[in-house]
Amino acid sequence: MLLRRLELPYSSLVLPVFVQYLPLREDFEENMAVFRSLDVIYRQGNDNLIPLLGRVLVVGLHVLYKKQHNNDECRDLIFNFVKQISKDFPERFAEVVGSDAEIANFVQTLPLQ
Repeated sequence: MLLRRLELPYSSLVLPVFVQYLPLREDFEENMAVFRSLDVIYRQGNDNLIPLLGRVLVVGLHVLYKKQHNNDECRDLIFNFVKQISKDFPERFAEVVGSDAEIANFVQTLPLQ
């Protein structure tokens, strides 16, 4: 449903509200749908996601760190999404990682290269 909504002219209004309510607080199995949607939107080059990348990174790293995924496929999807953003936007990634010591320590354990 999110992907259909983002084809509409008001995607600039929908996406920020969607991201604002992340991370999920329950029903972690829904993280697969959430991050699959975000990944597709990112790969499509939707400019409305760019200003939200900091928040998206925080959420993705949070889900990985807290193991709020229900299977390896979901974990791998989120990891690869975070990894791609870290390559495409290294300054933004460094800013997010530098804002939280616990996350910074966790990121050092990830094979992001």
